[in-house]
Amino acid sequence: MSPRLLVPTFIRLPNGSQLYLPAGSACISNTIDVDEYLESIPVLRDASAALLSRKRHLTRSNTRDQRLVYIGQGEVGHGTGEHADMMLSDQATTCHILALHSRRPPQAKKNHTTSSLPLTTVTHLDGTHYESCLREMIQQHMFHHGERKPGKSLLGDDSNIMMEVHLLGGYRDERETSVGLTKFVMNALARLATEFYHGGISMTLASCAVSCMNGMEKPLGRGLGVDLKTGHVFCVHVADELLLGPAPLI
Repeated sequence: MSPRLLVPTFIRLPNGSQLYLPAGSACISNTIDVDEYLESIPVLRDASAALLSRKRHLTRSNTRDQRLVYIGQGEVGHGTGEHADMMLSDQATTCHILALHSRRPPQAKKNHTTSSLPLTTVTHLDGTHYESCLREMIQQHMFHHGERKPGKSLLGDDSNIMMEVHLLGGYRDERETSVGLTKFVMNALARLATEFYHGGISMTLASCAVSCMNGMEKPLGRGLGVDLKTGHVFCVHVADELLLGPAPLI
């Protein structure tokens, strides 16, 4: 694609370079499918393939000693390693699961009295009407880490909060429901990355296995889990409904 058709965003790629998106209304053009464009970026394609290769099959027996927080469709949850060990969502078909994991760089922790623990957020998006909710999610990370000075350079290391973004869900369905949701999420993230960069958040799209990047005839990954201490992400399949919670009968 010609560089003239691409516009820069305030989002980094896994290698630290700047993410460009197709030019057009709200940053993404109607002339190219955004999932196919994202798949054309080698470093993002490799990161997403790596995510799909990390799979965990969760049962009551192999999670007996772990504290799990399950996020259902249309829900959102926030947590640190003090609250739980793992946060996850499952059973996404055309839905997208979005995970945010933020931390302050070591040099920024010395002058802060608020919590220096990493914060994780997971939400299970089932529609294109959640931008205000996405904004509130990012605001929670600002509140958690305390007030900051505005960042100085998009590609520098002087932003006070480093936020990793992970996306999983959808496939190349005939109705293009998945790619429509992918387009909405990328539009929203591009706008919010600009808005919150000036509040001290540096956003990295660390993995993005969505729409065609997650399968052509069916989704390769339907669940996403995050280790709340390390921010490590992986695909999950919840084999026992009692892990989905809250249990309808107690």
